[in-house]
Amino acid sequence: MNVYVLGPPPLTLIDAGPKDERSLEALERRLSDLGFGVSDIGTVVLTHQHFDHVGLAATVQARSGARVLAYEGLRTVLPQGSGWWEQDNDFAARIMLDFDAAPEKVRREVGRMAGPRGARRPVPLAPIFAERLRPEVADPEDASTLAGQFQLRCRELILETIEAGFTPGVWIGLINTMGAVDAAKDLLSRGQVLPVTPWLVEHGRTELTMEHELTQMRWAELFTDEDRAEATRRLASASAPDA
Repeated sequence: MNVYVLGPPPLTLIDAGPKDERSLEALERRLSDLGFGVSDIGTVVLTHQHFDHVGLAATVQARSGARVLAYEGLRTVLPQGSGWWEQDNDFAARIMLDFDAAPEKVRREVGRMAGPRGARRPVPLAPIFAERLRPEVADPEDASTLAGQFQLRCRELILETIEAGFTPGVWIGLINTMGAVDAAKDLLSRGQVLPVTPWLVEHGRTELTMEHELTQMRWAELFTDEDRAEATRRLASASAPDA
């Protein structure tokens, strides 16, 4: 395993290695060589989402009470079972969205990818860690307004999407940063497609997409005809065989 330890105590652990006994023993041994133990760790910094970097974070946190620091989007893709590969792709797409690091077609393809056949699946994290990092859509500033009601509706759709097997971390992060209406308008104006959109279309759950929802007439005052036309175009594109 490859990790780094920064001192003096409380120590900072950079990455946590895979979740298995051999890795835990190696961590304990190397810390002991330095005159420390797991309980001396005060902070765990996770550099990225792969299971061989985050696996022991729950164990370290439970034994030391350490805080865990990571890029915000990482909370949506920490290994939690069979849906991890989709969430891993969602995380990669979020990085691309945040930094405009790839063209739209590449970002969309990342959202469509499945994990490699036969690849090793991660061990689920302990509840103490997974629960703390579960993503949530923030309450709207004013739930009595139409914009606030749209955000609450988006939260309902996101919960159904998570139950269907995909945690839309990109969409959650944008809502919490900008508000649902502004986030939707920003995505439409910049030509960026949420990774979850083609996934939902491919799984027969188009009604859960942001694009489908904003075309409903109850939100007519929030979006323009151009917004609705673009949303409809995207859904049609996602449904196309070569989309």
